[in-house]
Amino acid sequence: MVRNTLAVFAVLVLAASSQAGLIPVVTARVVGTGSPPSPTPIFASPENSGVANYNNLLSGANTAWVSYALGFKTDTTSTTAGNKVGGYDITITTAGTAGGFNQRWTFNSDTSNYSSTATVDNTDPDNPVFTNAADADTDASHPGVADATVRTPKGTSISDADTHLLIAGNPNFGTPAVENRMPKSSDSATSTTGFATATRGESAGVRNWGIGTYLRGAWALETTIQDGQTSGATQNFAYIVIPRSYDPSQLVITAKGQETVAGTHSPFGGVQTFSTSDFFPTTSVPEPATLSLLGLTLVGGLGIRRRRS
Repeated sequence: MVRNTLAVFAVLVLAASSQAGLIPVVTARVVGTGSPPSPTPIFASPENSGVANYNNLLSGANTAWVSYALGFKTDTTSTTAGNKVGGYDITITTAGTAGGFNQRWTFNSDTSNYSSTATVDNTDPDNPVFTNAADADTDASHPGVADATVRTPKGTSISDADTHLLIAGNPNFGTPAVENRMPKSSDSATSTTGFATATRGESAGVRNWGIGTYLRGAWALETTIQDGQTSGATQNFAYIVIPRSYDPSQLVITAKGQETVAGTHSPFGGVQTFSTSDFFPTTSVPEPATLSLLGLTLVGGLGIRRRRS
């Protein structure tokens, strides 16, 4: 009976592994200790401001914050076919006093502040999407792009201390990319009400740091961006910076990926949905009582063997 069950299980595993599709990938970025954290890569530009920068990210001898890049890659079958990753639908949230995403906001000369400092702002305060259609000047960090058309949170760095979605090119958005910010008592405050981990405070008139609790966005990549991919290589969609004390398996992740056929950019295989456990599987430790029962089972098994022999 046991042999038959194992045989069926082996067939199921082989069948599942032979299906074409996407594979979730987590790349640990800042995980080390010390100032600056080791091993590299460290929290780098544009956060890099020498030792003072790292002191603001330390808790004792350890970095207070660690970071991960999340992405997809095509499996062996799809890689052989030359398929690419064509689109994403991402929601990532975190909660609890030990949770929160480290976030950074840039001073905006249009509003003379870091976007709305006193309220939760569902557009990215780093580069807000303005409601004023007459505002035709350009955002300094997106040259040539009118403020009203900037969609964020968006970035390319997977080494800084700012949580954001990784959105290449100028994609077609199904859902504009958004993140939230939790209000602080003041711009210079290094703590956020309801959260235990300290952040950097403020570089007056330049940047402000704090904590947010979610990222959301859905977008389809331009065909030129897809063509530039290497099949089988990881295509990151988010960079998250979370407290060292926070178990990443407690995040709530819903990540949908769309695979496209090489050269045609036609959708292939439907939309695949992945959850937190696909990126950060929990490692369960047996309780003492369970270990005792396991020991008794093994001993009992040995006794039966001896009698039969």
